[in-house]
Amino acid sequence: MKHVLLYAPALLLAGMLSFCKNNAPEKPTTEFIPERTDSLFGLKGCDRAGFRMLSATEHEFVYQDFTVHITRKKDGSDDIKAVRTDSTTGDFVIVHESPSYFRGSTRGQLFVEEDKGQGNREMVVYQVKQRALMFRTIFCGDMEIQSNGTLRFLVPVEESEVSKMPECPERKEWEEKGLNVGYGQRCLYSLVNRMLTKKSEFACVALDTPSGPEKK
Repeated sequence: MKHVLLYAPALLLAGMLSFCKNNAPEKPTTEFIPERTDSLFGLKGCDRAGFRMLSATEHEFVYQDFTVHITRKKDGSDDIKAVRTDSTTGDFVIVHESPSYFRGSTRGQLFVEEDKGQGNREMVVYQVKQRALMFRTIFCGDMEIQSNGTLRFLVPVEESEVSKMPECPERKEWEEKGLNVGYGQRCLYSLVNRMLTKKSEFACVALDTPSGPEKK
């Protein structure tokens, strides 16, 4: 009789656990990356942003005054739109014909890189509040934003335009990889007063096309 009394509660407990397990809600099949508020993204010197992964092809970067919504296309490029938090005028959709890629934001401006084909790259600067294109330039090599709000980059030039030939210790390595060696002139564009300055400074860069700007 003692064993029966011990066995009955055990059966009851097992039945309760089985009932709870079978009726528990199933977990969603899609797991989303949690929001991050300290994401570093884009060009060196860009603002930090919050980050939300919405789906396998959509995500958002959340800045102080607006949110940039990115939809990844089948070719790997981005559809880009900005939504201001204090506006009822609708989304600011970045219209482009070439494959484009979001490259970050600072001082209320967006940076969008366009792939023009044959190794040619352009950076386009948009002002979100004014919903306007502010600056466009072809560039090569790396680009960065300095602390004073200056965009620092290289513009591709012909070798004949290089007044002082720069050192190029990586030339042999690039050529072994099948890359060409090109040259760029240092330029500075102020995001504050929209002034462009060309410096008498040159650097060599690795290109996957013949050196110099595109011929027209």
